[in-house]
Amino acid sequence: MPGFHFHEKKISKSYNLEKIKEEPYEPDNSASNGGSISFVLESEGKRILFLGDAHAETILESLEALYGDDNKPYQFDAVKLSHHGSYNNNSPQLLNMITCNSWLISTNGDKYNHPDMATLAHIITKDTDSCTALFFNYKLPICDELIKEASQEKYKFEVIIPKNDEGLIITI
Repeated sequence: MPGFHFHEKKISKSYNLEKIKEEPYEPDNSASNGGSISFVLESEGKRILFLGDAHAETILESLEALYGDDNKPYQFDAVKLSHHGSYNNNSPQLLNMITCNSWLISTNGDKYNHPDMATLAHIITKDTDSCTALFFNYKLPICDELIKEASQEKYKFEVIIPKNDEGLIITI
């Protein structure tokens, strides 16, 4: 399948998030993901970015056109990561352009082994004054590793997973 990149995740007890961030970014160029709908929802003073499966480069261009180059980084109250957290759809440049404390990861991890740790590493290691929350709609092996990861002491982040079959209610 042209443009498809499958990354085999290696779950480890000793992640080096700074090293993981050095993984080269390879953009997704699949037509099906490129045709995905993404949008910004603004309501009652809140702004949420829904990225669908969109290509990072398209999102970068669209955000610059929408908010202007002078307003970087763009502040959002929540961001639903593109393509289940795939690193091929969430470039370091895109993640650095966004300021947000609530990141939504929607995947059961079965088919394509998402989210990619490189995506999460770029989010977790961002310099921020407040705690970054990673909201997962399923409990995944990567969640267990992140929860017990020593880097939670170095970087301010939390992993939020459903406690039962009812899912999550997120209030921003």
